[in-house]
Amino acid sequence: SSFHECKITPELVIPGKVKEIGDHAFSYSGGIETISIGKGVRRIGIGAFQGQERVENVVVPDGVETIGNFCFSNCYNLTSVILPSSLKEIGTGAFQGTGLKEIEIPSGVKVIESYTFQSYQLVKVSLPKTLKRIETSAFNGCHMLEPFQLPEGLEYLGDRAFSGCRKISEVFIPAGVKEIGKSPYDSRAITSIKVDPRN
Repeated sequence: SSFHECKITPELVIPGKVKEIGDHAFSYSGGIETISIGKGVRRIGIGAFQGQERVENVVVPDGVETIGNFCFSNCYNLTSVILPSSLKEIGTGAFQGTGLKEIEIPSGVKVIESYTFQSYQLVKVSLPKTLKRIETSAFNGCHMLEPFQLPEGLEYLGDRAFSGCRKISEVFIPAGVKEIGKSPYDSRAITSIKVDPRN
């Protein structure tokens, strides 16, 4: 927890020689407005930038493979994040409580972990065909989320995955889905559920 709850300069620059940003490295350290992450970084640790309320956008550079649990959670004004093609893992609650409007998940990510995008502001999401699992409450409470197609490769849809997503009224379950958890959608909004006949 290198700079946990410390006040530091508005512009944070992580040099290219750094390979890993440690767990809680900059969590709740007030004053950061912009974050520049060097291209040498491979892992961003648990809660590394948690609670950075002034940060509005982040570009995660190519080369990063892991974004840790709750990494950017409670960054309330974070409205834009660009994720690299190198990314393989997004941790639990990584973007929970942010102001993200839209997000595109790269093809290397196979699992959307629990509570990852639990945010009231999210409008658009793009999921890769390679995605296998959407875990419990991954998009729970995303009231503004617009309808979108679940990827063909999806195998598991977790409990309350899209609960509270009031704009999603029609659901199509693709052929690859093998297991569906409890109440994955908001029952008050759903008017139609269709299942691929190949399922």
